[in-house]
Amino acid sequence: MPSTVLLSASPAATGDLRDALAAAGCAVRDHALGSAPTVNFSGVDAAVLDAGSQVTAAAAQTRRWRAELGDEHLPVVWVIDANDPAAVARGLDAGADAVLVRPVDGAVLAAQVRSATRSRAAAGRVASRAAEARLVGDQLTRTFAQIDRELD
Repeated sequence: MPSTVLLSASPAATGDLRDALAAAGCAVRDHALGSAPTVNFSGVDAAVLDAGSQVTAAAAQTRRWRAELGDEHLPVVWVIDANDPAAVARGLDAGADAVLVRPVDGAVLAAQVRSATRSRAAAGRVASRAAEARLVGDQLTRTFAQIDRELD
């Protein structure tokens, strides 16, 4: 299970999600929905954004997080109040990896967060292998250049 989950919501709405995440063994860090300060994502394995009915603010925050993170992959799971296909689409378009509708079963939320963190781990492994491949490619380029110089 992920060690730390960033829970972003309006302060009054976090109870059910916080309880479900804590029951699943997650350490929960708070972040107010729509707050301006840059988030320290260090040690955060996933973010759960309780959009509730504030889809516009949640979309803006998700886009801001994606911009702040750059190429780093941090899974973002949205929770919304109503089964509204337009809100689901807006969340996914803003950069959410999954959108759940209330009432959310705690086991489903925990499983979704586990799934999201597995994808983050896989993305990290791929990025590491890509960096290694770049190093090998650079070394081969230098070696071929050396061979060309020696042949000349």
